[in-house]
Amino acid sequence: MKTFFELNHPLWRMMGLLSDFMMLTLIWAVFSFPIITLGPSTVAFSHVGMKLAEQSGKGVVKEFIEVFLNKFKSTFLFGLATVLTGLFLFIDMKFLYSFNQAISTFFLFVILFISILCVFMLIYIYPLLGIMEINKKKIMTISFFMSLKYLKWTVFLFIMDGFLLFLTFYIAPYIVFFTIGGIAYLNGKVIHMILEENPALVNEK
Repeated sequence: MKTFFELNHPLWRMMGLLSDFMMLTLIWAVFSFPIITLGPSTVAFSHVGMKLAEQSGKGVVKEFIEVFLNKFKSTFLFGLATVLTGLFLFIDMKFLYSFNQAISTFFLFVILFISILCVFMLIYIYPLLGIMEINKKKIMTISFFMSLKYLKWTVFLFIMDGFLLFLTFYIAPYIVFFTIGGIAYLNGKVIHMILEENPALVNEK
């Protein structure tokens, strides 16, 4: 019973982690609100998620703001490009879905495949943008390589992230404060593990 009141007790560590998830979700939502700042805020979001997974960092708010400001200039346009690409693919799928022809169905699956491949890469791109100081094309190449080399982990994150989003927005919206931050933590945990196996990746120039 005595150990129950110790700060190192698993229950209090879990409560602390959930409060970090909530804080990370809130600060990401606030900094992403203009939409045009989605790039830098998602880089900071992913970076803090990795720090939580590593049990390091300067605290959710301080770490987030520091990364957001440091990476704003270099990731602002990349974030806009991500939003516009996603919008383009979504409109294409809706347009092709409206036609009931074999050729449109074929192209619909092509666009769907490209969209899934883009999501696979994005799982890695934003966390890497937070820790690597190389050009975006190189980071995209590394992300593509990682998404295929570690396909099992990529599919795992794709399914788990999708499940958490589905659970949040269609079944239990009240858990949104924990699940969004939880996604950053889960992705950070896996990517941190992968980078530990490939330390040379983060030293790319």
